Amino acid sequence: MSISRTRAALAVFFLVGFGVPWAATIATRLRHISPYTSPAFMIGAAFCSVAGVLATYIEGGSSGLKELARRCVLYRVSVAWWVYALFLPLGGHIIATLLYCAAHHRLVPIRPINLFHQWWMLYVWAFGLFQGPLGEELGWRGYLLPRLLGQHTPLRASVLLGIVWAAWHFEIFFHSASADALFFASAVALSILMTVLFLHTRGSVLLAITMHGSVLPGRDIAQALFPTADQPPDWLRAFVAIGIAIIMVAITRGSLGCAQKQASLRYAGS
Repeated sequence: MSISRTRAALAVFFLVGFGVPWAATIATRLRHISPYTSPAFMIGAAFCSVAGVLATYIEGGSSGLKELARRCVLYRVSVAWWVYALFLPLGGHIIATLLYCAAHHRLVPIRPINLFHQWWMLYVWAFGLFQGPLGEELGWRGYLLPRLLGQHTPLRASVLLGIVWAAWHFEIFFHSASADALFFASAVALSILMTVLFLHTRGSVLLAITMHGSVLPGRDIAQALFPTADQPPDWLRAFVAIGIAIIMVAITRGSLGCAQKQASLRYAGS
């Protein structure tokens, strides 16, 4: 594979993947419309995945697209990794809730039966799935992460991707510096945890979409499980995610469970 094609693919990825969503965000801001209610923004945000598909085709042609498609439907992995993808984000929200209650010297009952009354969560999850995970993951874990793993250790690749991922969310730059810094740190933490999943599921984009899609519903599910608990602040949720990522790095001694050489050979795409 020529270096020029690889560079051209990377350029297209950033131009399309960043250019279209950012242009949509700026346009809605200029019209004093919230991006989260703008159809233009919602469509534009999906161009991260569009960019991943385009870049994959430029770099690898039809064979590259077939490999990406294979990873998008790769579901035959250990059940443990499905549990990881579905419930690790929920676990983080539960830990944050319990820590917040403990700090305020409160004991709160857990009520799983409440979940049966929260049928509307399925609609929220379905909408969120199309809004974020499907619109992004063919770009982040489908295209960019495999290329970073071909050049860097899994930990370094995760940190780089987390920074790019956070910067892609143009909306964060309209908040305070402290909130932006915390968002960057939590994005890097989630990137590390998702790379662990990626490396242990043969690069499954389907599992990445699943885990990405489990992040926001986890907050609502935790609230339903502990209906009498005060909701923890966002900074505490972020610190819990960062703490889990640090523990994962420590347990794997920075390898995230996969040697650099293995990651490079398996996912470099060269």
